[in-house]
Amino acid sequence: HRVLKSGGRLLLADVHAESNVAKFLDEFVGRHNSTGHEGMYLCSQTLENLQADGFSVVRAERVQYTWWFADRPNMAAFCRLLFDMRGIDDPEIVAAIDRHLGLRTRDGEIGMNWEMYVVLATRCDQQRCRSDTGIFLRRPPVA
Repeated sequence: HRVLKSGGRLLLADVHAESNVAKFLDEFVGRHNSTGHEGMYLCSQTLENLQADGFSVVRAERVQYTWWFADRPNMAAFCRLLFDMRGIDDPEIVAAIDRHLGLRTRDGEIGMNWEMYVVLATRCDQQRCRSDTGIFLRRPPVA
């Protein structure tokens, strides 16, 4: 908050706590990652925290997109490296992706469905904040 001037924008993009991606990461990747995986993801509490800390949430939405690969082995290798998964073969990785996230195809390529929760907020002035739902006052600083 201190590094943004009044009206400055903050953009957050991460996994939503209730998404299939969160389940995939915490359940499947967590079982096969060398350090496990227990994510701290964005959720409605994130929006409340931003507002309480002097931000106006302009937009918050779950955005769907696809990661495209030449073939299933390339998709599995990418995920194995990205998530540090060990002791698991390509077909098992691909099956888990299909089960948790879903797969798509186009022009001979294979796609892995993904989702991000994107939040755009602006820093409010000293006294007031405006959001799409109305005007609210900032919480006074704790002494």
